[in-house]
Amino acid sequence: MLTIIHGADFHLDAPFAALPPDKARARRAEQRELLDRLAGLAEERRADVVLLSGDLLDGGQTYQETVQALARTLAASVRGEEPALEAEPETADKPRGFVCKICGFVYESDTLPEDFTCPICRRPASDFEPLA
Repeated sequence: MLTIIHGADFHLDAPFAALPPDKARARRAEQRELLDRLAGLAEERRADVVLLSGDLLDGGQTYQETVQALARTLAASVRGEEPALEAEPETADKPRGFVCKICGFVYESDTLPEDFTCPICRRPASDFEPLA
């Protein structure tokens, strides 16, 4: 019998703009943990197929931690394969990104493009400041 595990609409790396930066970071970490749980389930059930459909990613930015979590999940879904990457969790003591001084939207990245416009209030990059 064929064993299929299906997951959909993960919306990984959603910006969670309504949350404070630390809560948004924690929520994204929870999403990545879900991928690890999915990999564990695939191994436990000896799944023949792991199908990830729908909105896998969300937002305009994909974090390295998410790429690593996806790599672990996909590697674990192939019997006999070892994960290629080890995850390094986002650290709360190393905030990165920029916050809109007008609406509070957080753009998480080491750099902010000069032509960036806030997706919430439409203010330019000059209205952003580095996270403290």
